[in-house]
Parts: sequence; C-alpha cells; structure tokens
Amino acid sequence: MSKTKFFTFVSLFLTGFLLVYHCFKLYSIYFGEDVFNSNEFQQSFGHNFPLNALIPVMSGFRILVILGAIIGLLKVRTGLIVLWAGIGMLVALQFLIAITSSSEKIQLLFSGLRPLKGLLIPSIITIISNKKH
Repeated sequence: MSKTKFFTFVSLFLTGFLLVYHCFKLYSIYFGEDVFNSNEFQQSFGHNFPLNALIPVMSGFRILVILGAIIGLLKVRTGLIVLWAGIGMLVALQFLIAITSSSEKIQLLFSGLRPLKGLLIPSIITIISNKKH
C-alpha cells in the first residue's frame, strides 16, 4: 500500500468516525439517554444561564461538524473550515458548561483539558489533508 493510499484510508476512516459519532450523539440527545437531557444536568445551572438554548446551539455545532465532514469527503477543502468551526465552538461551549455548572459530575466531564480531546481527530484529518495537497 502506497503512502498516499494509506493517508487516504486513515482520513476516510477518521472522517467516517466523526460522522457516525456526532450523528449518534445527536440521536442520543433527542431520542435517548444522554447527560445533556438528565435532570442533574438541567438543574446544575443558575437562573441566568440560557439552558433552553444550550441543546439547540450545541446541536447546531454538531450539525456543522457533520456537514464539514461530508463536504470534506467530497474532497472540497471548505469542509475543513466548516469542520473546525463546529469543533471549535463545541469545545468552547464545553468549557462554558464546566465553568457555569454547579454539578460535580458535569464539571468532571467537562473540566480541565477534557474538552480538548475533541481536537485530536480533526487535527489528524487536517494534517493528512494538507499532506495530500
């Protein structure tokens, strides 16, 4: 297997993983059991926090990630920009959640450097995409 084919395979695999992960995450938020629709999460914010907007805004960021991945699979370079916009805003929102939540469980999930793990796969995809061009 040539180096180019290997990088293409890894890029396709990781992009597919992002697609599946964010689709299933959206499904679990709206139709299943997820930390974001738990009572503990809902009650862990003060009255000044716009909780009603949190889930739709986060879902919009996930949709951006999904669209960016699909556009990237179609070999359009704009896909990386859309992907990074969605990922960046998701990571920033997770930091905001950690700062404003009063729940220890929520703070453990989103505190410290944990939200930054979401940057790993897009970073690898970006590096591989730049090597191919």
